[in-house]
Order: sequence, then structure tokens, then C-alpha cells
Amino acid sequence: MQEWWDVISTFEKILWYISIPFSVILVIQLILTFTGLGGGKQDDAIDESALQEKGLRNITVHDASYLKSWMAPAFHVFTMRNIIAFMTLFGWTGLIGIHAGLSRIATLGIAFGAGLVAMMILTFAYFLYKKKRSVK
Repeated sequence: MQEWWDVISTFEKILWYISIPFSVILVIQLILTFTGLGGGKQDDAIDESALQEKGLRNITVHDASYLKSWMAPAFHVFTMRNIIAFMTLFGWTGLIGIHAGLSRIATLGIAFGAGLVAMMILTFAYFLYKKKRSVK
């Protein structure tokens, strides 16, 4: 094992350092989600007193609901779950690209694209989940 690690390039080592920890975190997230423990805050209600504590004194609950619905898609792209999925796919796709003989630039481009696709799929799935939940 040590001989293999000594032979690979620094670029590939960095991709391994990204792939392994983020994969472990992703698996833990999936297990917690499927067992019902990883949902986070389920209540999306807006509390006017919480808004006032944050210095937003003139915003009412109605205004905040409007702002939240208008800006929600942008905020749901950059969540911890999406960033973990991005880094996991970025790392593994990068390793696949290196082993396929692609250049570092091509590998980074394809890996970055794969990470973005993962983020967009999760964002879309969250959007559909919220839409389905609001219909009930």
C-alpha cells in the first residue's frame, strides 16, 4: 500500500484526500436520512420575533414569507448536503479522469461539471419535496 501511495502524483493524492472523507460523510448523511434522523429543521415557519432579533425590525412575517419564496431557490443550492455531494462527485470523477488518461485541466473541468450536476439534482429534488409538502 505504501509503495502505491509513494508512486502516485500529488494531484491524485489531493483527489483521494477529497474523495474518501466526503464519501464517508455522504454515507453517514444517507444513513441518517433513511433512518429519519438527518432531516434537520423540519419547520419552515417564519417567526417575526426571530426576524427582529436579527435586526430586521421593519420586516413583517408576510414580507419575510414573500422574500423567502422569492430567494429560496438560490439559498437551497449552497447547502451542506449539496456541498458534500459536490465534493464527493468532484473527487471520484477527478480520479476516474486521471486514470482514464485525461489532462489535469480536462479532469478538473469534468469533475467540476459532475459536482455541479450533483448539486443541481439535489436542489431540484429538494424543490420537488418542498412543493409536494406544501400541497398537502
